[in-house]
Amino acid sequence: MKNTSRRTPLDGKTWLRYSISVWEDIEKSPEEKALRHPALYPSALVERLLDCYVWQPGIVLDPFLGSGSSLLAALKKGHSGVGVEIVPDFARMALQRLKASAHPSLFGDGQEPVIRLVTRAERLSFPVDRQTLIVVRDDARSLSAYLEEESVDFLVTSPPYWVIHRRPRTADAKKPRPYSDIPQDLGNVERYEDFLEQLGKIFAVAYRLLKPAAFCVVNVMDLRYGARFIPYHVDVLNLLVNQGFQPQDIIIWNRAREYNNLRPLGYPHKFIVNKVHEYLLVFRKPEKQ
Repeated sequence: MKNTSRRTPLDGKTWLRYSISVWEDIEKSPEEKALRHPALYPSALVERLLDCYVWQPGIVLDPFLGSGSSLLAALKKGHSGVGVEIVPDFARMALQRLKASAHPSLFGDGQEPVIRLVTRAERLSFPVDRQTLIVVRDDARSLSAYLEEESVDFLVTSPPYWVIHRRPRTADAKKPRPYSDIPQDLGNVERYEDFLEQLGKIFAVAYRLLKPAAFCVVNVMDLRYGARFIPYHVDVLNLLVNQGFQPQDIIIWNRAREYNNLRPLGYPHKFIVNKVHEYLLVFRKPEKQ
């Protein structure tokens, strides 16, 4: 029997195009390219994910908000949302982007969306009749202080790339661009194993905040630390499975067009692949039995 409880707003042609497992038509906007963030992903990417997985207005969560792309996409698509960001400069950047892009709520009442910056722990509220976007300036490990369990409709995020942004980029030798010098920033945890442990704790809390049957998409890229290759997407996938998430799909985001200064890595002694793609790991929280 067909499941008729959920029905997409996408037409069949768009559904087919989005269902192809390699996405290579998504790029940063000129505004996003100008932003000073070491690992920004385009809001267009999140907009597409929302089209694919969230078909009614709901609450979007990003535990690692960065420059605010996830909330910007939620704003454009008529969802409410909350993003947590530990770096004050990035939290301000996200807030400014939201305010610059604010438009009347898509919930149908014509009201302007509520856009807030929160800097101390409080239980957040999201009125069903008012689109609300909240930037929380805090550590993602404090998520449970802000949200009720089973209150989130969709989680989308790109977690830190460990300490990689403190090193020159291998593919095109771009200069180091660390997230911050904040000791609590996961991007400053020295041991990879300790970094994964802390990341797992955050996703354990996020799992409890998601509603049953809600989707979660995590954007990651494999890493190279000197001579060490780190299959980061495998480690993150295992982290989430261990917390109870059910893997659903993997989408490849091909970013080859963005890399215009590639070098022949390892030449002529050792062949090394230039990594120009990222992974969108798609999970779902199980339905209640």
